[in-house]
Amino acid sequence: MKPATGSLQQDGVLLTKSKDIGRIFGKSRFGSMQSKNHLHLDFIEACFLVEENKLIVYNQGERICWEDLISVAAVNQQTFETNYLIYQDLRRRGHQLKLLKEHELFTFFTKNQQEADRPAAFIACFSERELCTINLLSTLLNQTDQENSLCWLAITDEEGDITYYDLNSHPLTGIQKPTSFNKSTGILLRDRVLIFNESIAQTLHKKEFFGKSFGKGIQISLVEALYLVKNNFLSIYTPKEEKISEKKLETIIEHHQNDIKQRFIVYCDLKKRGLIVKTGFKFGNHFRAYTKHPDNTHAEYLIHAVSSSYSLGWAEVSRAIRLAHSVNKIFLFASIDKEKKVSYLAFKRIRP
Repeated sequence: MKPATGSLQQDGVLLTKSKDIGRIFGKSRFGSMQSKNHLHLDFIEACFLVEENKLIVYNQGERICWEDLISVAAVNQQTFETNYLIYQDLRRRGHQLKLLKEHELFTFFTKNQQEADRPAAFIACFSERELCTINLLSTLLNQTDQENSLCWLAITDEEGDITYYDLNSHPLTGIQKPTSFNKSTGILLRDRVLIFNESIAQTLHKKEFFGKSFGKGIQISLVEALYLVKNNFLSIYTPKEEKISEKKLETIIEHHQNDIKQRFIVYCDLKKRGLIVKTGFKFGNHFRAYTKHPDNTHAEYLIHAVSSSYSLGWAEVSRAIRLAHSVNKIFLFASIDKEKKVSYLAFKRIRP
């Protein structure tokens, strides 16, 4: 079948032949209709069709080769390279796409969907070296939630390989109910607290899995200690039996963990959601969280606490998600806004 023909425009390529429009738009959903006999193709769409030998583009009567069309497109669209690689990959997988220029992301249509339908997903396109803020991801997610659609992230590396992630606001809930504990005392040893009262230590560990065995007592983390102190379940002393005030304890902890304020906000939020929370150090994150008692299940979540303005690199995200998937867990950023409200962004690698 002979390729369709189109003419170069300032913002793309225009097709005017009814037969060509029927094949390109009616059958494969490329382009957007400007009138009954005018089909406009974005540069990305036009370059793809030329590469696939389904379109010939002319400029003032002279045929433009694919390489020259790529150059024209790159001049007109700053993010052309990244977007084109992703568009090309998804089209060859049989998916139908539309570029939303105002949002610099794609609207993704499943193979048999009509354009009037809601999109199956929005796809945000990034290069591996681009920085991205948590705020931007939250904005993308809010937009897709309003459209009742999925939110996908497509990341191209320097060799042109593409990794796809599903981004969603994961509902975090556990079955752990709040527990009241008898007040006890603990001894601060640099970056951990020891509780020697055997009965209380066993209750703390059994009810909410605080700490880890230390002789007949338990050792608890600094964030666990701060939580128990603030809830009036624990008083802390130095080895010389000097009482440490809550304010002094916060200062000491901040010396060892300068991000303790962020961690503590997220820790408390996770506890309110009925989760059992433990350190995530062995997995390279702040926390791991269980929906049930750890004796009955593995941790389902790996959680990293950050501010909503946090700027992340895609290599960092890739490492975290790869590790989480290898141990059958879900990776989440816990985003803290200026009002100290916490929201969760869950990442999952997908094959579209």
